[in-house]
Amino acid sequence: MKVQPILSIFNMRRFDISSSAVLQVLMLACVFILSEGAVAQAPRTATVEVGKETSFGMRREVNGRSTQVSASDLAIARGWWDGNLNKLRIEGLSPGRTQITFTGTYREIIVGGVLRERAVPFRDVVDVTVLARTVPVDSRAITIQVTGNKHRDYSIHVLLGPQFRNKNEEGLRWRNVSFTGGNGAIARGLYDDNQLKLRITGVKGGTTQMTLTGERFVERTWQRVVRDLSVKVVPGAGTMGEIEPDVWLEGLRRSYQQIQPSVERGARGELLVEQKADVRRNLENLGTVVENGIRNLAGTADDREEIIAPRRTLLGEIQRDIRRLREYQPPTNPPAIELPGSVGSHRGQNGKRFTFKCAPNPGGAGGTVWGTDVYTDDSPICKAAVHAGLITYASGGTVIIEIRPGQQSYAGSERNGVSTSNWGGWGGSYVFVR
Repeated sequence: MKVQPILSIFNMRRFDISSSAVLQVLMLACVFILSEGAVAQAPRTATVEVGKETSFGMRREVNGRSTQVSASDLAIARGWWDGNLNKLRIEGLSPGRTQITFTGTYREIIVGGVLRERAVPFRDVVDVTVLARTVPVDSRAITIQVTGNKHRDYSIHVLLGPQFRNKNEEGLRWRNVSFTGGNGAIARGLYDDNQLKLRITGVKGGTTQMTLTGERFVERTWQRVVRDLSVKVVPGAGTMGEIEPDVWLEGLRRSYQQIQPSVERGARGELLVEQKADVRRNLENLGTVVENGIRNLAGTADDREEIIAPRRTLLGEIQRDIRRLREYQPPTNPPAIELPGSVGSHRGQNGKRFTFKCAPNPGGAGGTVWGTDVYTDDSPICKAAVHAGLITYASGGTVIIEIRPGQQSYAGSERNGVSTSNWGGWGGSYVFVR
């Protein structure tokens, strides 16, 4: 350590003190400062929530290679030394208490005529309390409609969450389910704890309130779930206890029926490739919904043949139509006939192909072309063919076009010395078959 530069900042003559006296004062100050940093200790207690961290900054110069951090119960909390931040960090894992032990060495500087340093061992113990993470109550209102003299059954996992699916997981993933009925003159509710099922039976027209509650284990803590059920009973004839129609299944069947006309057209080869792909994709998505619905009923009160069988039937019909679309393969080279009349006169004959012969025209074909790759059906074919790079003005040639439906917009571009224009919606289009 060089003392001279420090001493040079004092005016010795003005204060009339000797250099040795100043040196002694400065050395005593250094001893005080260094000792102050060495005796600092980490706090002895810490409180943290599950999934969160706390940390303690260290005033000592800790030797990172020598540190060891251990916990008496690693299921409750863990700790580690962060050398970059010079901090002991602690994370809560589950509610409870544990101890984090932090050992290692720190650097101590000794001043006694000659500056020197040594590694001083230390051992700090932190008592850690981990609290359950605070999660807000999940509360929602649900409207249920049931017909008088009929009932609806609900698996409670549909209302409260997937944690309530299995009776064997009570106390592990869910607990404390309770049900409070409303006006029994309008509707009656019955919760079956063994089947994990809630049955609501309509009695007479009107509206009443019911409440279903429970607790589920979410993100390492118990969360209270509240469902306020507004039960509306509409008048209806029937025998008391008759089950309501499967509204869920009826909605999916309606969606399937809406796709059916397109399926038939695709099976006959009347759709373009991309159109058929869209129909098949819609069928596959619908089939996935039905399949998941069947799977979700497994092991629940609704896992009954009278409920499952119609769903399996619908799934089978969807899968059959998917196979029909996959099995149809259009001819590799569909026949193309010479174009009679203008392209626009064949609007709506989507997928039909025609040949067209372009005579050499060194001066360049006239007319305006709208679009790129997909052209409006009033665009001149030969100029569009030059733009597409299929022929040249000088040599001409024969091209094949395919009728396509109209587009919402057409983008112009410049290719092969031909500029095409933008256009908005138009009723018909064509493309070149390469």
